[in-house]
Amino acid sequence: MPTLIRASRRFPIDYAHSPGARFMPLSFVSDNVARVVLSRGDGSISASDLLNHLSLLGASGVQAFDQLLDLRGASLGLTYEDARDVVYQQHLELAGRRGGVTVIVADSTTTFGSARILEALMSFQGFRYVVFDDLSAAQRYFEGTRSNADYPREHPEQARVAVEAK
Repeated sequence: MPTLIRASRRFPIDYAHSPGARFMPLSFVSDNVARVVLSRGDGSISASDLLNHLSLLGASGVQAFDQLLDLRGASLGLTYEDARDVVYQQHLELAGRRGGVTVIVADSTTTFGSARILEALMSFQGFRYVVFDDLSAAQRYFEGTRSNADYPREHPEQARVAVEAK
């Protein structure tokens, strides 16, 4: 049965992925009106696959859109040097323009750890990356985020706890 990321008012296109289908390691669909990209990782993803994905987003003119990157079931193993190369490529692709928020969903510990390294390096450079291990929490965060809105510097769950503590 295909995994379905449901349509919403921000992203009116259904995006389905069948695990048995042949895809490139990272594929995406974009909605130019809503300015969002839904990306899906499949199989083993290398640093060069991630760099190619960023280049394709740039060539498609959607690099600055908000992106939900679904890596559930995929394997992403980045070294620190790999992640640094990806950050540098992101910097080159955006060329000083403000990028959208990138929400990554990773369910395996290795992929989640690699995504967190990427999140830390990207955040340090001013890019907005957030990593979740649960799709529904990621979708709630993604749907509540706008490119021109302020966003919490800390992880969304930490921000919620900080607000509740006040």
